[in-house]
Amino acid sequence: MFLKSLQKGFTLFETLIYIALMTFIIGAGMVSAFYLIDSSDKDNAEVNTLVEAEFLLRKIDWVLTGMDSIVVPLPGDTIDGLSVNRGGTTEHIGLLNRVARIKHGSGSWIELTGERVKITDLKFTNIDNIAPKPDAIKAEFYADGKYFELLKYLRK
Repeated sequence: MFLKSLQKGFTLFETLIYIALMTFIIGAGMVSAFYLIDSSDKDNAEVNTLVEAEFLLRKIDWVLTGMDSIVVPLPGDTIDGLSVNRGGTTEHIGLLNRVARIKHGSGSWIELTGERVKITDLKFTNIDNIAPKPDAIKAEFYADGKYFELLKYLRK
């Protein structure tokens, strides 16, 4: 009777095959989970880049919309900062350590972008057009290697 109960179990070969199959299934599941998590992180990084860049573009547009006059850049120039007179206050936008910043008058600098998104090559061009076209300011920069620009026509 003892021998009959032993014969109902698995052989060593069958046990090794089952272990190999389980290892393969668990490994495939872990690899799939890793790729799902990794792609989710990449998607989050891209969304962060777009959100930060769009926010910076909106702030530049806001400064230019209500401005009275441009301090820098001068007509025809391209520089790495923008200063305009707006409602009796000078507004400055610039870049420090890959973070875009704004300064109202003589106040302190306020960060416009976070440290997760790196802003590079922030440039402002004062486009001095000949009538009937209005003058314009072109703002351009890279956010985590992606190019963004804004062309704002100045109404007088």
